[in-house]
Amino acid sequence: MFSDKRFAEAGEQGDRLLSLTKPAGTIALDLCCDPGRCAIALANRGFSVTGIDRTKFLLDEPQENAQSAQVKICWVEQDRRDFVRPGEFAFVLNRLTSFGYFQNTHDDLSVLENMFAPL
Repeated sequence: MFSDKRFAEAGEQGDRLLSLTKPAGTIALDLCCDPGRCAIALANRGFSVTGIDRTKFLLDEPQENAQSAQVKICWVEQDRRDFVRPGEFAFVLNRLTSFGYFQNTHDDLSVLENMFAPL
């Protein structure tokens, strides 16, 4: 799912997202951070990034990828339905199939609330 090509495209895609959203600061949250391609692209652009995922083995690869890219990212193992840090981030990213797959719509609403609270 995350080929070298998709990693290479992450920078350009990140630039487009940033130009559309125009975040007020450089502290970013990457929910369901996959192998870290978006988090690393943001870190390469001067953002202080926190990447979260609820599965430890899914965090191992982004840690290795960030080390290879020589960027520092805070990786957090936690379910996004429970992750909230009010007022801490200027930009929250949740891409691809990482939203809308909970069977209970209340869980999706909790994720949206938790995405809004840090801004």
